[in-house]
Amino acid sequence: MNKLLACLFISLCCNSVFAQLTHVEAVGVTGQTVNLDNPQQMAISPDGKFIYVVVQNGTDGITVFSRNASTGKVTYSSEVAKGSTGVLINTPRGIAISKDGGFVYVSGGSDDALNVFSRDKTTGVLSIVETFQDDGQTGGTISTLDGAWGVSVSPDNKHVIVIANTGVQSGFTVFTRNTTDGTLTFLQDFRDDSASGTITNLNGPRWSTFSPDGEFVYVSAATSDALNIFSRETDPSSADFGKLTFVSDVVNSTTLDFLEEIVISDDNAFIYLAPRAANRAVWASRNTSTGAIGTLNFIDDSDAGITSLNGSEDWVLSTDNSLAFLAVASADMLTVFDRNAGTGALSFAQEFIDDGSSVGSSSTDFGLNNNEDVAVSPDGKHLYALGQFDDVVSLFSFDTPSAVPEIDLQQSGSIANGGSFDFGTVSPGTNSDMVFTIANTGATALYAYDVQTSGEFSIQTDIASSTVAASGSTTFTVRFSPSSNGAKTAELLLINTDVDEGAYTITLNGTGGTVVPTSATVAATVFLEGAYNGTNLNTTLNASIPTTQTYTNNGHAWAETAGAVPANAVDWVLVELREAGSAAAALNATKVGSAAGFLMNDGTIKATDGTSNLTISLSGNTGSDFFVVIYHRNHLPIMSANAISESSSIYAIDFTSASANTHQGTTGLASLSGAKFGMLAGDADGDGDVDATDLTTWRGQNGGQFSYNSTNGDFNLDGVINAVDRNNFQQKNATKTSQIPTT
Repeated sequence: MNKLLACLFISLCCNSVFAQLTHVEAVGVTGQTVNLDNPQQMAISPDGKFIYVVVQNGTDGITVFSRNASTGKVTYSSEVAKGSTGVLINTPRGIAISKDGGFVYVSGGSDDALNVFSRDKTTGVLSIVETFQDDGQTGGTISTLDGAWGVSVSPDNKHVIVIANTGVQSGFTVFTRNTTDGTLTFLQDFRDDSASGTITNLNGPRWSTFSPDGEFVYVSAATSDALNIFSRETDPSSADFGKLTFVSDVVNSTTLDFLEEIVISDDNAFIYLAPRAANRAVWASRNTSTGAIGTLNFIDDSDAGITSLNGSEDWVLSTDNSLAFLAVASADMLTVFDRNAGTGALSFAQEFIDDGSSVGSSSTDFGLNNNEDVAVSPDGKHLYALGQFDDVVSLFSFDTPSAVPEIDLQQSGSIANGGSFDFGTVSPGTNSDMVFTIANTGATALYAYDVQTSGEFSIQTDIASSTVAASGSTTFTVRFSPSSNGAKTAELLLINTDVDEGAYTITLNGTGGTVVPTSATVAATVFLEGAYNGTNLNTTLNASIPTTQTYTNNGHAWAETAGAVPANAVDWVLVELREAGSAAAALNATKVGSAAGFLMNDGTIKATDGTSNLTISLSGNTGSDFFVVIYHRNHLPIMSANAISESSSIYAIDFTSASANTHQGTTGLASLSGAKFGMLAGDADGDGDVDATDLTTWRGQNGGQFSYNSTNGDFNLDGVINAVDRNNFQQKNATKTSQIPTT
């Protein structure tokens, strides 16, 4: 059996060990009213619903097919013909669709032009937006569009490159892209300058490819047998954003003979090259930091199973990158390779050879006569090839659908591509950080290369890991730092390898202004004069403290209850927050919340669990700064001298260390040993005054049995009511009164 027959056998036996694809049909054969004369290149919409094919040979235009997601079959939908109002698509060659699917960019080779179309995502219909033409044409304004060829859109959706293939303007032009209306603005251009310049191997350029992370651009130069490497400025805040800088070139007249299209693996690690005249399938490793490529590796016609690689034209990888597909134009073939993810190496798997008969007349005519282009559907189920001389789109199905990654951006739930996230209100001069999760709900690895935002939003912590395994996740942190009051907004762009959401964009919103909290966590420290022992507070009454507090001061209506009284608890206290413009104005009516908690022997006040700081629910407040009031059942209440601001999510106040922290200072405080301060003891009836009534109360309880909250004459909290309580506290503090404003 000769080699040709053997390879035909492999093509026919698609369930063999080599099988990866099965041919389904070819659309556009003679007799059908479909404009597919001399198809050149195609692009599939990111949602997989439409295929756009550029055609030549007098019927120049763009033919649009709708696609059945289940069967992969395509149906003629619409077209744009040369001569249509406003379009310049004589001899169209390259086509690219923006990552958001909203716009299509098509080169017109004979018009030396680039066309910008908007795209109806429902019907697939294209409408011309604007055109650019080389200045060699009447009215042209761009100097490097002669023989416009390949077109590519950057991974971040922000820039477009179009190749100028012919004449002294052999090179390419870079445009900045408006992501809202798809329009372009000239940014820079490059030309081959073999005589005196640094770029000396850019003759006859064909195609450009961005690395998946957007950091580098690779341009093939067919006449120079060269690959040109450019670095790219990816910082949106830079004045040079999107500009390219020439790095180096790789020239090899044997292995890169008439270099055509280029593809880079999603992991950014390997590059695949199609040299049309070299009869080889070429690949190399990539240095992701410098853009440089390693040794050129290749498979050629001498490798087992391969009939021919004459006319290698275009590469595409399966959605999981496990397979590589090569359009072999001159040999009328489609060649399938297995791909080693670790080394990037290729090994022959399968080939389809057109037998040269009329399309549809033979089971081995696959519509691959001069196979010019290949593309894989975003869902990983189908592959399409263009038979340039058969005038067809040829459909293949994967025997096992290729796995696809699927991005899911999350922050308190999923945020759809095109959606938004609101940081809420943040005080100017402060920050709010939010952690976002990149989840991969797909069945193969997702690569998340960059996240960008601007204005008063910033990336505080970059993407933790660029590789997100199937069912895995990674995170990044965004900070909102408003500099002034008012609404703030910015775009967040996440560059990744999701096949239909590669430029994932959401809107970030936030408001600079006064934050009105609904709760406040208070970390207060206070000493009771009566319980102070020179170092801390005694806990003699611990066993007598009830699990439910009994305060009703200033309308407090909550009966806080603990499961158990903490071992180091001294007593219950009540903490109240007031909102006012000054201490004098902080009257009872300005109360915005209160809560009871345990006073511990170190002076801290804790929630009912004995560990956590006290959290107080707020109501009626208009701001976020509060005066702190402390009540105890037989000590005079105290209030902070100033309104307290939140810091690190806590309202902190220490009444023990400095009298200045308390409203009216030492007038409302007891001076304690060790340069400490405490609440004044002796207010047995809790009316805010130490007076004769309290003395009468003490006399009635003196020498009697202690009962919690019924015998409040025990001013030193030792469980005994005696002369010590009267002499050391009630008599000492007689005539003292609360300094808290009331009415």
